[in-house]
Amino acid sequence: MFCPKCGNQIPDAPENAPKSNKILIVCAFVICILVSFFGGRLVGKNSTPDKTEGKGYNTAEEAMQAFAEAFAKRDIDKMYSCCAVESYIANFDYEEYLEELDYFYPGYLTFIGSNPNNLSLLYEQRKGNLASAFYSMYLYASLPEDSPLFTENFIDMDEYDEDTIIEMLEDADSLVDIKVEEVKKASKYLPSSLGLADISYASYEDIFNADVENMAAKLDIGGDEFILFADVIEFDGKWYILTPNQELCGIFDISYYTYGLIREEIIDDYDD
Repeated sequence: MFCPKCGNQIPDAPENAPKSNKILIVCAFVICILVSFFGGRLVGKNSTPDKTEGKGYNTAEEAMQAFAEAFAKRDIDKMYSCCAVESYIANFDYEEYLEELDYFYPGYLTFIGSNPNNLSLLYEQRKGNLASAFYSMYLYASLPEDSPLFTENFIDMDEYDEDTIIEMLEDADSLVDIKVEEVKKASKYLPSSLGLADISYASYEDIFNADVENMAAKLDIGGDEFILFADVIEFDGKWYILTPNQELCGIFDISYYTYGLIREEIIDDYDD
């Protein structure tokens, strides 16, 4: 299922996931470390509730190009402005959302209503979830391909101690150069054997009563090729980034926490 706060895939917990208090404490500790390293970078300098979302773009391609370029330049304010924030909140149909589900997590259900307090909380929720996506994308781009931070949904603390994890995060603190090579429809980058002309939740169009396109940007990140996939949505004739496309992470059997940023070699090896 996906999260009503941000539209992102909610990964299923591993069947044999550790459940001890020790693991929960360590996970909380790791999250705090993540925020301390990158949180300050992800707060836009001039972002206010009436300025976060930009004016939008004439086409889905233009929106994806602007978002990819902002990502490459580490321009967090611009990344936010490329995304649907206020329009996301204004157009989310909770009744339609609930009809789409077989089950839901109450903790992921947001406030419903139009009073100023609820709208303010919804705005902070949406922006906060976008920040989580931005952070994870940068972290993934900075780490070695085999880093356990992205190859394992749960880090086994019997295998990796706290100092080792902190060292991994410190190594990721120095981001590599990113270049945007091209932007196309997402289907152009995918193996024909997938048989997917379109990659999105059909429910997005119902939940937001809007058109959704699946776009992708090819990136050179430190000499390695990546494809960034995202769903792009149209509100009032203008296009915005809705969410990175995490559905493909499940198809290619990689961590959902890469937020639609996939190494091109993983895509190329899909049929092997």
